Amino acid sequence: MEENGQSGLKDLFNSLNSFLIVLPPDPDTDLVSSALPLHLALKNSNKQSQVSYSGTLPPLDNLYGHQELSNSVGNKNLHISFDFLESNLEKVDYEVDHLGKFSIVVHPKEGSPAPDSTRIKFSYSGAFADLVIVFAVSSLEELGPVYAQEKKFLDSAKVLCISNHLSPVNFTGNVFQQPNVNYAEIVTSLIQKTNLKISPEAASNLIQTIYNSTGNLTHPKVGATTFESLAFLLRHGGHIPGRQAQPLSPFSFPQPPLFSQPMIPVPTESNEEDDSPVPPDWQMPKIFRANNDK
Repeated sequence: MEENGQSGLKDLFNSLNSFLIVLPPDPDTDLVSSALPLHLALKNSNKQSQVSYSGTLPPLDNLYGHQELSNSVGNKNLHISFDFLESNLEKVDYEVDHLGKFSIVVHPKEGSPAPDSTRIKFSYSGAFADLVIVFAVSSLEELGPVYAQEKKFLDSAKVLCISNHLSPVNFTGNVFQQPNVNYAEIVTSLIQKTNLKISPEAASNLIQTIYNSTGNLTHPKVGATTFESLAFLLRHGGHIPGRQAQPLSPFSFPQPPLFSQPMIPVPTESNEEDDSPVPPDWQMPKIFRANNDK
């Protein structure tokens, strides 16, 4: 069931620029492999997007773009951290040169060591997005540490819930729900309805996930919509698992075998005139008389 019509979803996505996709704690392969292509499609459509999780992830080495998954939420504030004793700190300054390059200067006290530049860590905090997309939850509290960290933001944010649960979703008015359907098919349907631009790599991710979720299309719930999703993804450059696109070679017709046959002379008619003499009576007019026997 879709509680947002196609035109409503399309208008919603077209009117917004920044998106935050949040997965529940310890997401499984189906969730991660479905959410990541949605993130990639948003970026490919010139939208700002981030996909975040908490806990641990399943093995994802074969999943295109898995490096873009983040275990921190938000990119509003940049955090710079390093090991340094406060008692050794004199002051902290910042500088901006004529090219606009921003620098932070840490001044240690006289005789104190400078911070170790090899142990500096960078991170982001402060979630911000025009739309937060959550997967497979019945409440924001089910997001666990992410909700605890960004409760103030999430409680006031516009939220879209993507779900395949049977129970209704009540914590937001923006719901994209298809019960008992794998999340790869749901995301494919969402991408179709919102006209997002999906890359061949993201399409291949979704095809692989559909095959994995349905036991290579042997699950009893595989139906027409499954093959419609696969057809859409194939049209956008996706590949069937285990197959690679092969260049087409020019087609050539087989040549018939050549057999050696003896030459048989063909009789010809002679056009030469016969020189033998013609009987004289042949050249006289012919007179025919009827016999009158009475």
